[in-house]
Amino acid sequence: MPASPVEQSDHRLPLRTVVDRKHPGAASSDTASAQFAYGRWSVSSRSRADMIAIGTGLAMNLPDGTSITVRPIVPEDKQLLVEVFGRLSEESRYWRFFANLRGLTPAMLVNFTEVDHSNHEAVIAIESSSGQAVGVARYGRLSEDPEAAEVAVAVIDAWHRRGVARVLLAELSARARHEGFRRFVAVVRADNRAAVALFERAGGGKPRVAGSVLEYVIELGQGSVRSRTPR
Repeated sequence: MPASPVEQSDHRLPLRTVVDRKHPGAASSDTASAQFAYGRWSVSSRSRADMIAIGTGLAMNLPDGTSITVRPIVPEDKQLLVEVFGRLSEESRYWRFFANLRGLTPAMLVNFTEVDHSNHEAVIAIESSSGQAVGVARYGRLSEDPEAAEVAVAVIDAWHRRGVARVLLAELSARARHEGFRRFVAVVRADNRAAVALFERAGGGKPRVAGSVLEYVIELGQGSVRSRTPR
C-alpha cells in the first residue's frame, strides 16, 4: 500500500481519486468491461496519436450536450490546476489528497504538470466555451510493480454527475495501455462509498484492506477499462 500523506513530502502525495459522491450510480454499468466505454459521447475526427503529438486534445460532447476538450497536461497548465483546486470543496480536496490541503505548493505543481507522458501521465478536461479546466486524471508508475500505475481523478464539484470523470479515466486508461501498463491501482477510503462502487464496477474485485484504506487493482486488458474509438 502507498504510504500515507503524512509520511511523504508535500510534492509526493499519493494519487487519490475523487468521484461523484452525490450520485454514486453515475458511473455504473451492466458489466465491468463497459465501465469506462464512451457510449453516448461524441468526439472529433482527430486521432489520439495526434492529440498526444500536438497537444490540442480531443473535442467531445457530454451527455447533456456540453462540449469539452480532453488533452495531455503541459507545464503551462500550472495556473489551471490552481484554479481547479480552488473550485474543489474541502471534502473533495480531502478525498483527492487524503489531507486537508489549503493549496498546492510550487513543488506539487511541478510534479503534477511536468510529466513525461509515459511513466507519469495526466490529462485535463477543458470546458470549450469558457476555457476553464473542470477535471484532471493522472497515473504514476509504481516502482514495486512496473506494469502497474496508481490512478487518480478529480472533477470540480460544480461538474459532478456530468460524466467528466468517466471521460478522463477512459482516455487515461487508453494512454496507459499504449505505454504497456497492465493494471491500475486505485487507493480509496473505505467510507468513500462512491469511489468504492466505481472501482468495484470497473473490475477491481476484492480490495486489499489497511485500516480505513482500500486498494483496488483494475486490469487494463482489452476487455476491461475501455475507451472509445474516435469517429
